[in-house]
Amino acid sequence: MHIKTEVQGIFRDSTNKALLNKDDSSLVAYKRMKKKNADIDNVKEDVEMLKKDVSDIKALLIKIAEKL
Repeated sequence: MHIKTEVQGIFRDSTNKALLNKDDSSLVAYKRMKKKNADIDNVKEDVEMLKKDVSDIKALLIKIAEKL
C-alpha cells in the first residue's frame, strides 16, 4: 500500500518506507532531456571529426601545392 505525502506525485511504501515517484510526466520529461543531451553529444563528436577531416584535407592540399 502507498501512503500519500505532502509532495504531489510522491508516495511512501507502507511496507519498507521507501519514497516512490509516481509522476509519469516528470519521467517522460527526464527521458526526453536525456535523449536531447545524447543527441547534442553526438553532434559535438561529429563536428570534432569533421574538423579533423578538414585539417587532414588542408594538409594534403598543401603537400600537393608544394609539388606543383
